[in-house]
Amino acid sequence: MSGLTPCTYVTHGWGVHDERWTQALTDLGFTVETISLTRDGIDITNVNTRLAEGTGPVLAGPLDSVTSQIRTTRPVIGLSWGFDLLQMRGRSEDLTWLVGLNGLVVDSPATHAIARAAGVHDECIRTIPWGIDLDACTDAKTSHTPESFDLPTSTRLIVTLRAHELRYRNDDVLTAFIDLDLDDCALLLGNSGSLTDELTRRAQSSPLADRIRFVGALPEADIPSLLRGADVYVTASEVDGTSVTLLQAMACGVPVVASDTPGNRAWVTPGETGWLYRTGDPTDLRRVLRDALTADPVATRTMVENARERVIRDADWRTNRTRLLDLMSPGENT
Repeated sequence: MSGLTPCTYVTHGWGVHDERWTQALTDLGFTVETISLTRDGIDITNVNTRLAEGTGPVLAGPLDSVTSQIRTTRPVIGLSWGFDLLQMRGRSEDLTWLVGLNGLVVDSPATHAIARAAGVHDECIRTIPWGIDLDACTDAKTSHTPESFDLPTSTRLIVTLRAHELRYRNDDVLTAFIDLDLDDCALLLGNSGSLTDELTRRAQSSPLADRIRFVGALPEADIPSLLRGADVYVTASEVDGTSVTLLQAMACGVPVVASDTPGNRAWVTPGETGWLYRTGDPTDLRRVLRDALTADPVATRTMVENARERVIRDADWRTNRTRLLDLMSPGENT
């Protein structure tokens, strides 16, 4: 694409993933206007008014809370946030409106299949995993130690970094850890959210309160160092397309335990790249965590190497983001 093409990026909130998408658009040669309903304090009616005043394609998501309500004559490319398509399918919503988009970005084979079932043609879909900065993960030389969290040197660290919201099921991780009965392990819960206070109260009232740490939302640059110090990374989400922190853990060489969802199955193959457990079942999570922590070190090393190779091959954000280019080129998709 020659020169600079104007475009507008529309989202509901604003966070690290929005920063990554808008930076990708800039790197691909676009000048980007950003609109966030919550950050800018506007409703969808005002969003549509602003869109009428601009030019160029519109990249908008999540699909349910943003894209479905956009009304403009400009080309609109829907940006699935993974959970949106999975949740809409779970609610048996009519998704045929997706056919009217000029293009659709999904992040996993599972969400691609939902879009196809709704009638969207393959040529209008780009499957772009929400990849990672491989260099930041694979070149990281430092790692946090148990002492960083006021824990004994010999402590094995179980880490989870999902937002403290219902769909990420952090309470399942907390339950599984409390029942794990391995006295050399500690649990680090990163991130925050609407359930942080509730999770903190439960942790503090548990018999393992001295081995549970809430480390908050870390700057993106600090995540690889934390992950490299982990003995196991856990994601318990009940609905995901592609989990970025899961990919970061795999790239950092950390054994991973993940809920058995379609999105996670695209990356975690039991016995090859990690462990899966029954989603929403803390008892099964406890069992699988124990398996991961007591597994043969040679077998675990092989899985970790396989996982890293898988991510390097398919989750390089610098490569994946270029698939946006033809969808965002006006006039090339109808």
